[in-house]
Amino acid sequence: MDPRSQPARREFLRKLAWTAGLSGPHRCRGMATMLPRKFYSLIATVLIPGTVACNGGKVVEPVFEPRPAILQFYSDPVRTDLPDTVTVASAFTVSVRSYGGGCTSQGETEAEVEGLLATIRPFDLVPTDPNVVCIQILRVFEHVATIRFDQPGTATVRVVGRREPGDEPLSVDRTLVVR
Repeated sequence: MDPRSQPARREFLRKLAWTAGLSGPHRCRGMATMLPRKFYSLIATVLIPGTVACNGGKVVEPVFEPRPAILQFYSDPVRTDLPDTVTVASAFTVSVRSYGGGCTSQGETEAEVEGLLATIRPFDLVPTDPNVVCIQILRVFEHVATIRFDQPGTATVRVVGRREPGDEPLSVDRTLVVR
């Protein structure tokens, strides 16, 4: 192998490992260099040409769009965390768990209060192209919204998202007392 191409190859593999989540500030330092040499050969001979071929011969960055978060994944129940009782005009937090895959990242969480009804809409960012190659992992995100009710009574917190499998809309109501 030409020794002049070795630094370029090393830099390419470092960037590829970063993209795949195998290295970076959030991972163990040196993890990408601990992989066997055969792994790099596999990437160079299978993954890269396949990715380029699927994209018409050019490597492109995926485009992401916000979608309602997956709140129920198969038989796992919807998980929300909120108090049973709150004080009028006092802010409190509601947290909601969502799920995603290897290309999914946590998006924004919208909250709206009308009277004694609060609607929470968590969003996650997913690729717009269904042919994007992603690692097959289950990721869990914690969405947090701060809300307050300005009148006493029994309030409803409605969380709107979707469920998998089936990509079906999902709405879950929780009640609490406002004093």
